[in-house]
Amino acid sequence: MSMQVDAPAPPAGSEASLQNLRSSRLRSATRTWWLSLISFPFAIAAWQMAAAINDNKLVLPGPWEVAKELVSERSTLIANLKPTAYETVVGFLIALAAGVLVGVVLGNSRFLQSIFMPFIVVFQLVPKVALAPLFIVWFGFGNQPKILLTVLISFFPIVINAFAGVQSMTSEQRELAALLRFSRWKTFRHIQARVALPALFNGLKVAITLAVIGAVVAEFVAADRGLGYLLVVTQTNLNTPLMFAAVVLLTAFGAVLYALVVLAERLAIPWHVSRRADR
Repeated sequence: MSMQVDAPAPPAGSEASLQNLRSSRLRSATRTWWLSLISFPFAIAAWQMAAAINDNKLVLPGPWEVAKELVSERSTLIANLKPTAYETVVGFLIALAAGVLVGVVLGNSRFLQSIFMPFIVVFQLVPKVALAPLFIVWFGFGNQPKILLTVLISFFPIVINAFAGVQSMTSEQRELAALLRFSRWKTFRHIQARVALPALFNGLKVAITLAVIGAVVAEFVAADRGLGYLLVVTQTNLNTPLMFAAVVLLTAFGAVLYALVVLAERLAIPWHVSRRADR
């Protein structure tokens, strides 16, 4: 005769408490989005007020003048956005691959860490802008020096966060891997990589913004196209409205890239506490 054991019933009120917690988090997230939407018109209004007080378009054009410039010069802006976007995305992807590889290797080898980590830190202290003319001498005026500068600027936060992520594996997790007789690769695949993802995405969110800055700074030094080049030209011609339009477009482009990284984070680690808090 078999006996069926029912699962214990959840404590009274636990479902209601969980529902209330979820509702509270939803209200908090909704309130945050509303505050962001409300603050944006106030920022535009403050900008318009400052432009009206200044009353000099060469110094501070208003948002309406910048919006008109975005529409009237859209072909020029889009044509210059394309090379900047290419340099940013390619440089970021190269930095992502190299940074993750180096961070994982150094995080799993104290010997290599003691040799190479000081050089990585010291190289990060070198002003990258000062290297741009040297890259032009080495690689010419094509995309290579701009992509390389983008890689170098966005590499450090990726490698440091990947390194910290793989080292955040707890002693209990290591003991579990030893108990299950996992190989080093299996331990990395099933435990260490998952543990490292939250820290890695924190580094990616920093790196993607630095990648945009790196591409623009490289175009400041030597370029014949790109939004960085357009900023230099508009500064020389005192075309401040078009300069502001380029800055607005560059900011929007960076915001889109950052949002894509956040979306990838939500898809990759839905189990993480930072993601569960949004539900």
